[in-house]
Amino acid sequence: MKKFISQVGIFISITSIVILIMVVTTIAIMKQASFKIDTNKNILILGSCFTEISIDDRIFERSANLSQTGTAYIYSYCKLKKVLEINSHIDTVLVSFQYGELSKSGEDIWIMSSEFMFPKVAFYISLLGKEEFAVYKDKGALFQAILQTPVRNVNAVIKYFRKGNNNYTYKDLRVGSYLRLDRDRLQVEMEIWEKNKDKKRNEEESPLQKRYLQKIANLCNEHNVKLILVNTPVYQSKKYDDNVDKLYEYRNKYLRQADLFDYSNFSLPDSCRGDIAHLNYKGAKIFSEYLQAHFHEDAKACADAKKQFYQYNSKE
Repeated sequence: MKKFISQVGIFISITSIVILIMVVTTIAIMKQASFKIDTNKNILILGSCFTEISIDDRIFERSANLSQTGTAYIYSYCKLKKVLEINSHIDTVLVSFQYGELSKSGEDIWIMSSEFMFPKVAFYISLLGKEEFAVYKDKGALFQAILQTPVRNVNAVIKYFRKGNNNYTYKDLRVGSYLRLDRDRLQVEMEIWEKNKDKKRNEEESPLQKRYLQKIANLCNEHNVKLILVNTPVYQSKKYDDNVDKLYEYRNKYLRQADLFDYSNFSLPDSCRGDIAHLNYKGAKIFSEYLQAHFHEDAKACADAKKQFYQYNSKE
């Protein structure tokens, strides 16, 4: 019996050492990825699914889109910090700004739930600092997330060995890019909204989301970078998005150094909507073409008005 227990102990020890080596090695490899962005791209796009699927940086050519579904501001901050360290030509940052992203329920899901914590920690572990690791309440779940790092980043490690250190970039990591959304759920979402419209409740704001959005603003200010909060197109926004006024209030109260570009009322055919709040690839193409042609004009209109916000007017 003692021999069996001893053998089990040895096995557990060896397994633990192997896993530790794999975790450390994976993180070390991920840290080698270059976050250098082409010098012809001076606009960095960050945020969650709203900017991820709405702005195609192949069309909006001056931009680099590092948005990702379910990405809380804590992860956007870590990406921004890394990018600004080595890209002095980045002079503008666009950040997804929807009121739902500021909610406590959003924090509970996007940051604290194991559903999102496990993949996000594994994908962003090379960018997270001590302060970021401290925000997770469930340390057991955090430990599990860290242990999953090698498995969740197998492709990133393989790409490193295929490409070599000099050609290994952020694009080889799973930290965000434009996502082509092929979806047509507008009618379904409208029916769901009608059934649940009387169940709406006032959302408590998220302390963590507020803190890291402010840190993004402070970091932009330190680097003399223009921060623009972007509210992406919403289907019939006056009916289906009653939080637009709250965005203006929030910006005026907490983020007066940032501009707010409100495209919630951007006019598009129904066929361009993935659902109420998201564009599909057809809508992304039209919206990105608009930004390519008119972003400078919108920014100038915002500056000339000296109101620090631009609101797209539509007849939709």
